[in-house]
Amino acid sequence: MANFRTLNETTIKGYNVSMDLERGGSGLLNIHLKINKTKYFWNGKKFISSDGKTIPNSLKNNTKIQKALDAVAKGRI
Repeated sequence: MANFRTLNETTIKGYNVSMDLERGGSGLLNIHLKINKTKYFWNGKKFISSDGKTIPNSLKNNTKIQKALDAVAKGRI
């Protein structure tokens, strides 16, 4: 698996959002959440951008994002 889209680009609360799962060179799975043009990385607890910012508060606990994340966690993809 190189890259698998778990949430196709969709608009949530005015943001363009997509999520993908990627197996990096280390063999570990990486979860990326792209909101507009910013990419956030899952650290096991929350999504963080490369400059240390978290996702907008209005998107935290969003059901669409949570379902995509749960599918990854449960190995349903």
